[in-house]
Amino acid sequence: MVSRRDLFLNGQKAVTDKLADQLAKGKISRFEWTLGMRKAVHDTHTAEYLAGVGGRNNYTTLDDRILQQNIQTQYRHLEGFETDIMLKGRSVETALSQKQIAQRSSLYVEAGSASMERGETESRGIPTMGAYPGDGQTACMSNCKCYWDSRRVGGEGSGGNVYHAFWRTTIAENCTDCVNNAGRWNPLVVTVTR
Repeated sequence: MVSRRDLFLNGQKAVTDKLADQLAKGKISRFEWTLGMRKAVHDTHTAEYLAGVGGRNNYTTLDDRILQQNIQTQYRHLEGFETDIMLKGRSVETALSQKQIAQRSSLYVEAGSASMERGETESRGIPTMGAYPGDGQTACMSNCKCYWDSRRVGGEGSGGNVYHAFWRTTIAENCTDCVNNAGRWNPLVVTVTR
């Protein structure tokens, strides 16, 4: 799933790169760029969350609430980004190049990995984790390529299902926070009572 996640995110980055290029060349307005970015954020987080829960048939009302909160958080961040772009040209300190816009835009796509990770843990009934790869809590921020590896180790007893959750790093990145998470949550023992 992680390699598919990353492949999909790279495709979505091509969308945001194109938007940045069109904005820089004056082919679209800032308003059109914002609408395009909002669509890219929505589509990315929705697809990633659905992949995490295992598809639309597993998608619940709770999942919808969580996903909409994730998307709204990204929209709020996007408003600040739009303000920075709006100020372009008014002062040297706030001017953003096409490359800077594309680079920053890709972070909104990368944050989709947190939606997938959250969807996957929610689908198993695992309570909210302390962090999700790509949620911005690590030094690599949304560029995180880590993932949760959750395995059921205990059965349907009176105590519920027991999972061992491991924070896994990849060769793509290993910031200090992620290495620490991998050591600290190796495993994180979670009991799910339903």
